[in-house]
Amino acid sequence: MFETLKLIIDLQTNVIREMPTKVEKDSLREFAQLEDRFKLANATYSVSVFTEGILAMQTTFVGTIKIEPQKLLEDGIRKELVRYIAASMDKILVFPTGKIEDLENRLQKLAARLDGFRRSFQYIQDYVNIYGLKIWQEEFSRIIHFNVEQECNSFLKKKIYEWQSAYQSTAIPIPVFAPSDEKSVNFIGRLARELLTQTDPKKTVFLDQQSGWWDKSFAREIVGIRTFTLLFSAVEVFSVTGLDKLLSFMIVKELQAFTQQYRREVDASLKSYLNELKAALEPSTTLPTNASKLYYQALSKTSRLWPFFIEQLTKIGQMQLLRRQISNLLNFTCKLDSNLLYNTLNVFNQAILTDVKAHYLNPDIKPYPSEENELLPELTKYLETVGINDPFTKIYFTTTDQLIGFPLIMSLFVLSQSPSFAYSPHLALLQHRSRSGYDHTPYVVGITTVLKHFHPIQTQKFLSFLGQYIRANIHHSDKEKGFSSFPQEISNVLIFLEEFCKYSSLSRKTVEGYLPAYIFNHFPHQ
Repeated sequence: MFETLKLIIDLQTNVIREMPTKVEKDSLREFAQLEDRFKLANATYSVSVFTEGILAMQTTFVGTIKIEPQKLLEDGIRKELVRYIAASMDKILVFPTGKIEDLENRLQKLAARLDGFRRSFQYIQDYVNIYGLKIWQEEFSRIIHFNVEQECNSFLKKKIYEWQSAYQSTAIPIPVFAPSDEKSVNFIGRLARELLTQTDPKKTVFLDQQSGWWDKSFAREIVGIRTFTLLFSAVEVFSVTGLDKLLSFMIVKELQAFTQQYRREVDASLKSYLNELKAALEPSTTLPTNASKLYYQALSKTSRLWPFFIEQLTKIGQMQLLRRQISNLLNFTCKLDSNLLYNTLNVFNQAILTDVKAHYLNPDIKPYPSEENELLPELTKYLETVGINDPFTKIYFTTTDQLIGFPLIMSLFVLSQSPSFAYSPHLALLQHRSRSGYDHTPYVVGITTVLKHFHPIQTQKFLSFLGQYIRANIHHSDKEKGFSSFPQEISNVLIFLEEFCKYSSLSRKTVEGYLPAYIFNHFPHQ
């Protein structure tokens, strides 16, 4: 029977053409495909005769084991389906060339093959007395969740092995294939790392207006809405949410690596100097004496930190941008395909937020849900699946140990990178002066993400140090030149603050607390 099922799947996937809404009379014979449809009808008849015989059998016992023919047939079909889907995804989602054309071609090929599988099960379900699409959804989600779980093991101390997985089954096992590269365990990891390769901040520029990554010459879009739509059609919502989860694990790893490296570098040799520098700059509401010399010495002393800062933070920002693209894709698709579900979850989310706010206003009368209450964790899963979340505001890990001089170091990092960028009036963004330099947008998003993981007072201090630097430089510049002659690096810092407000959802009024509003609102973009 399963050989006949393979024939039906092959005919539905590779041979039988879908009928368009309208067909010209001359093309009718071409679309009819009489011989192929006869083969399909003959195979379907064979399956239905076999199924009729299976269903006519009664429940029997072999020793103490109860055998149900209907269940036996369904399990066999599920087993074949799992093997087909897993093998197809493992075989197709391999990217040896590293080119975007190869990625898109493979996604198109996978989409066509999985669509053929789905149509075959939808076609055959009535002949074998099963719920074809229900089985498809259950087994497809099980395959994806299992592979995501195994791929995430590399980021966990306590690993969930194959035989321990809640998604693995002895009756209907998910096949495990050998890794095809050194970094990834399975196809989910390969797909995630291929997206990271294609959106490399040193090779591409992210344009927020077009929600896409372009090459440095802006001749073509590398990854954009088209790519993510193709990704969704190929691997469906389960894989897209799986990619989102895997990217979250990757961000946690990078954030932990950043904080560990920071402690090693700063605590060892810069602790005393940072205390001296902080004493010279504070209070930040005043202007430091001999500011030019002070900032020059500070940037020279801390210059060895910047290579790992720029690499780690842009990598974090890149993954955050990918997560936001996935969130937008899920959000838009859910509004189109299941608007009722989207609106229900959205209203429920607003109601929960209202109750949480009421708790903080009056905690004695309005209690917070207990830890045993699974409402919030379960609701979060649904919200992330339909894209009602903001990756830029997510807290990935918590730490009780503060980083020494963190806001001051971060402000010096921004000042050190400022001269490396130049404003493009055509694109309305900052571009790196070097063709091999890092993109500005993931750099900003990476900084906002790191600052979100510490107390808000750290962000306020960070902004106060930048505001102090801008005021000090304007004060010591030639007053006759006016605003039109702001130094390039000052304009770049102001543009950075605009981008920082945009991606951190911070009000401009907050920045204006450390910088005169007329400077922040009317400075020339040059």
